Amino acid sequence: MQNRLYWLRLLAVLLSLAACTPRAGQPPVMPPAQTQLPTATSLPATVTLQVPRWKYWERALGDILNGPSGNTHPDLSQEHGRCEWDIYGQTGREVYVWAYCELYQKGIGVTAGSGPAIVRLAPDDSISEVIFPEATTAIRPLVPAAIWLRITKRDFDVAGAQKDLGLRSADPTLPPLIIQEGVQLP
Repeated sequence: MQNRLYWLRLLAVLLSLAACTPRAGQPPVMPPAQTQLPTATSLPATVTLQVPRWKYWERALGDILNGPSGNTHPDLSQEHGRCEWDIYGQTGREVYVWAYCELYQKGIGVTAGSGPAIVRLAPDDSISEVIFPEATTAIRPLVPAAIWLRITKRDFDVAGAQKDLGLRSADPTLPPLIIQEGVQLP
């Protein structure tokens, strides 16, 4: 009886994982806020982990800002460092942000990326794409004039972001400053 229960649980987990895996040629899609995800230790148990929405934003921004050049479809399945960001505005399904992300890699040290980015949301408000051009000027034709003016001001506080990331490194339970300030993510 226990053997049968084990196989039924395993089958349920595998089917749920298969449903979440994008098909070839489709970008990964961010689960909606507070989605229950199976943990590595949940096979065959039913223990799940609540992942807050900001964590997916941080994963998406960290993967694109610190990842390979030209990639726009973020890997949301794992951490890619820590990020701080400000939302500069939104038009439809595009959210304009300035982000600063750091990634610590053993033997290499800290790598960081900072600049304006466009977070594209799918109809279910999941993150479908993040555009982070290598040159800030390359984003100009992609953003409204008011957003471009804010980008050119460079009013994002990089020193403050670095300080907050230092605090978050010492206490990993702290969310990004934007969340601590009560900003609701789109």
